[in-house]
Amino acid sequence: MTKSQTIPWLRLGTESVAIVGSILLAFAIDAWWGEQQERRLESEYLAAILDEISRNLEAVPGNRDILDRSYSDLLHARALLRSGTYRDNASSFVMSLNRGLLYGVPSISTAIFDDLSNSGRMVTIEDLRLRREVMDVYARIEAERARFARVEEAALANLVSAHTPPGVIHQVGPDFSFDESKVAPEELREAARGLGAEESLMGAINTELRRREQERAYLDRHVEDLTGSRTNLENAIRQSIEKD
Repeated sequence: MTKSQTIPWLRLGTESVAIVGSILLAFAIDAWWGEQQERRLESEYLAAILDEISRNLEAVPGNRDILDRSYSDLLHARALLRSGTYRDNASSFVMSLNRGLLYGVPSISTAIFDDLSNSGRMVTIEDLRLRREVMDVYARIEAERARFARVEEAALANLVSAHTPPGVIHQVGPDFSFDESKVAPEELREAARGLGAEESLMGAINTELRRREQERAYLDRHVEDLTGSRTNLENAIRQSIEKD
C-alpha cells in the first residue's frame, strides 16, 4: 500500500465520535425537551384541577340561595293552607308552591379529571402519591354527585302542575320572578281552590320540606368536603414540588 493510500484512521475516528456524540446529544436534548413538556402539562393540569374545585365551591352560594328560598316558599304555602287563608291569598299561595318546586343542587364539574382519565394522561402526574390524591378527590366528588342525584317523588309537582295556569308555570325561574298581570286573577283563585281541595297536598308539602332539609345538610357537607379536598391537594402539590 502506497503512502497516498494510507487510511486516515484518526480523522475517521474523530468524525465517527463527533457523529455519535451529535446523535446522543440530539437524543438527550429531545428527551430533556419532552420531560419539560410533560412537567409543563402536569402543572397546567394540576392548576386546572384546583381551579375546577374552586369553581365548584363558588357555585354553592347560588345553589344554597335557591334552596333556602324554595324552602321558605314551601313554609309559607303550608302556613296559608293550615290557616285556611289560601283562598284570600290565591296569588301568594299558588306562586309559593310553584317556587317551592325549585331546588338548588350543587353544580359539580369533573371536566378536567374526565379529560385526564379519558385521554390516558393521568400518568402525566408523575408523583404517585399526588396522582392518588387527585383520584381520591374526584372519587369523593363523584360520591357527592350521586348523593345529590334526585329520584323524583313527583307528588307535589304533579298536584301543582295539574292546577296551575300555564302562564304561571312558564314565568317561574331561578330568579323567582313573576308578573301577575299576565295571569287573570280568577285563574289564580281557581288554582288556589283546586290545590286547597287536594287532600294529599299537605303531606306532599311536608315531604318536600323534609327533602329540602336533607338537601341543605348535604350542601353543607359538600362545601366542607370540597374545601378539605382543595386543601389536601394543595398540600400534596406543595410537597411534590419540595421533593423535586
